Amino acid sequence: MKKRKKTFRSREKKRGKSFGDYPILIGSVSISGSGFGFFSVNETSEFYEDWKNQDIFIPVKYINNAMSGDIVKVQLLPPRPGTDDAQKGPAGEIIEIIKRKHDKMVVELLPGGKVRPLNKKLNAEISLAKGKGDARNGDWVEIKLIENNSNELLGKVVRTLGVAGTIQGDLDAVCAEFELLPPYTEEENISAAQITPREIARQDFTDVYTVTIDPFDAKDFDDALSLKVLDDGKTAEIGIHISDVASYITPKSEFDSKAYQRGFTAYLPGRTLPMLPAALTKAISLQENQVSCTHTIVVKIDINTGEILNYQRCHGLIKVDKRLDYDTVQKFLDNPNELPETWDNKLAENITILTKITTLLRKKRQKEEDFLDLAIPEVRIICDENSDTIKGIVKKEQKPADFIIEECMLLANSIVGKELIDKGISGLYRVHPMADEEKLMEFAETIHDIFGFYPGDLSTRENCNKFIKNLPDNEVKPIILNLFLRSLPRASYKEEASLHFGLGKLKYVHFTSPIRRYTDLVVHQQLWNYDTNQRLKTKNSFAKLATYLSDKEENNDNAYFTASDRLKLRYLEEQLQERGSNFYSGVVSKIGSNSISVEIGEIGLIGVIRFEDLPGYFERINNATLQSVRNGKTIRIGGNLKLRLYEIDFGRGIAYFKIAG
Repeated sequence: MKKRKKTFRSREKKRGKSFGDYPILIGSVSISGSGFGFFSVNETSEFYEDWKNQDIFIPVKYINNAMSGDIVKVQLLPPRPGTDDAQKGPAGEIIEIIKRKHDKMVVELLPGGKVRPLNKKLNAEISLAKGKGDARNGDWVEIKLIENNSNELLGKVVRTLGVAGTIQGDLDAVCAEFELLPPYTEEENISAAQITPREIARQDFTDVYTVTIDPFDAKDFDDALSLKVLDDGKTAEIGIHISDVASYITPKSEFDSKAYQRGFTAYLPGRTLPMLPAALTKAISLQENQVSCTHTIVVKIDINTGEILNYQRCHGLIKVDKRLDYDTVQKFLDNPNELPETWDNKLAENITILTKITTLLRKKRQKEEDFLDLAIPEVRIICDENSDTIKGIVKKEQKPADFIIEECMLLANSIVGKELIDKGISGLYRVHPMADEEKLMEFAETIHDIFGFYPGDLSTRENCNKFIKNLPDNEVKPIILNLFLRSLPRASYKEEASLHFGLGKLKYVHFTSPIRRYTDLVVHQQLWNYDTNQRLKTKNSFAKLATYLSDKEENNDNAYFTASDRLKLRYLEEQLQERGSNFYSGVVSKIGSNSISVEIGEIGLIGVIRFEDLPGYFERINNATLQSVRNGKTIRIGGNLKLRLYEIDFGRGIAYFKIAG
């Protein structure tokens, strides 16, 4: 990819306008944690075609009380004389807030009648218009914004939620902010437990060896694998069995409507909010030694080559022989000569064959579909819901045990997506567009400015994978990969099949998790109606569902990240109280105007070093480097630092560090 920037001046020239002609645009604004924003024009705006692919920068001083998601009017600004503004791209000032996205929000009460939003995207200080009732400073409260003629944001306390900085208080605040529905009541659980599955013709797989493989702390079990080696010894039938939730949940029934309202099971650290009632989830989960109803994909495959010979979809009955977890399976794969406790030779043989087949499937998929191989470790905070305590931090990296399930689920999703298209059945597809050219150029410029090299042309998956493969295998790699991920659009749901750039697939649905994703459940319901000659949902119905459920998914993700970050702060606070437990290693990821951001891999959190807390005075050499005036030592992006935890600001959600020593 050639080094190139689209400038404000060149865009003005292309549009045929004089350089002094700056329109007013209508659209939405997204505001960063640092206070500045980016504006995107709406389709209804007069100049949409001219500005639809542009992100317009809004400086902090021109935000004018707007918050993320607000619909606003923006006046484009001319470049300042004597600056390089024209090279940086367009900037604007918010001159009117047309519609608030959030008129209610969760905030922490601060001294002096001020409040601070929990959601970092709502980066604003708000004053209380009236008294705060029984709430005290340090409490989470829900407020409602009050329209007024002043330049000050005003809010009124609606209810008190709990104390900030406590596990339950923080989780209650997150649930309120992101409007997550509470767990089902005992009455709803009793009602759901009475539901029995609808009848349909089923194939009997109860005599085929079947296992489930899930995380050790899994709450539901909606997929299982069976293996049957055929008489020739060269071919096998893999059964990909998914809980037949549609046999229990009919469209427009009571619990279908309630599952739709939730959209997804919300997995917060320390709190699970299920899409379906717990009693029903338990009944339809694929439990060990229990006969269960399934929606099954049977794939006949060559054991030695991974070639798929044929496949079929059917409704079935299975009996899970063994419930397994990823950690135990991985221990066996690492040391096949030592069987885990409770394993027998038959189980070991089946896992060995499944591993061989799924490894071949993965290699074949890499060659044919060239999926993006983004292996970024996940760092999870583990909480005990019953005792309300933090148990620790777990760093999860993908291993061969994970690939067994992943490859089979990807295969089932692809087979179902192809069937929907081949038979003209409307459905809900998982899509992931290619990155915008300008976003990729911005990423390339950022990498060059910070790390001193260009990623090259990233317009194809092949080139993206070459770039990823050639990255140094050190602490800097996750930072670069995260920057790359942010340059890619978010995956979403659509009523029409389209490219999934990350996977390299064109006909792809979500089918394998109907207990926890409504997107999968509606596909199951559509296929049930097709199999039983009942009325099918239309493409228009799926178009509305796609938009609604994509928004629900993003909201759930934001709730998870918010809760996870806050509980990690709680974990750090506990460590701070233990002598010798407050030292960490971090990688500098950003040098701002008055602080340094440091990525601490062992806890999956970004810490902050304020300039005022640095050991001596440092001068800025460039956007990526600071240098000590005293001894010439440098702090640069990508550099390692030994850190000492110094202070935690639960209000701002920030952990402050100093350089150790």
